[in-house]
Amino acid sequence: MKSHALVLSLALAATLLPAGAARAVPGGELHTLIVGHWVCERPGDATAPPVRLAADDFWAVQDSSYRLSDGARGSYLLLADRLVMTSGPFEGRVYALESAATVRPLGEDGAALAARCVKSGTPSAYVEMPGDPGAPATAPADAAAPRNQATNRR
Repeated sequence: MKSHALVLSLALAATLLPAGAARAVPGGELHTLIVGHWVCERPGDATAPPVRLAADDFWAVQDSSYRLSDGARGSYLLLADRLVMTSGPFEGRVYALESAATVRPLGEDGAALAARCVKSGTPSAYVEMPGDPGAPATAPADAAAPRNQATNRR
């Protein structure tokens, strides 16, 4: 009888305690990629243009999944700054997240490869908004002023 009362007391106490914060698995916080087309290339420089690696392109889609141009699908896991393709045609590929819109493939030894994949689309979608950490506190005073189309001046 005493053990039954003890079990009930512990169960009641457990329901009254506040729930703790969800802990991330080892490796960092769980994230998802920006949905859309990710274009892969070997970066160029002042003397040579980038070299497109179309076979490495992918589309990030909902639910931590990706799709290739031929329709093949897979899933990924993004923990902190490490992106791992966990199933599908790119299973086993690992990337380092350099920014919200750039990932760099990693070799088997964990070293960055020469290629990179960048999120295709409107760059302004990746600009930090006012109030975000690292963003300027205010916009320039004339930022909202309309431009004169004839002179391109504010």
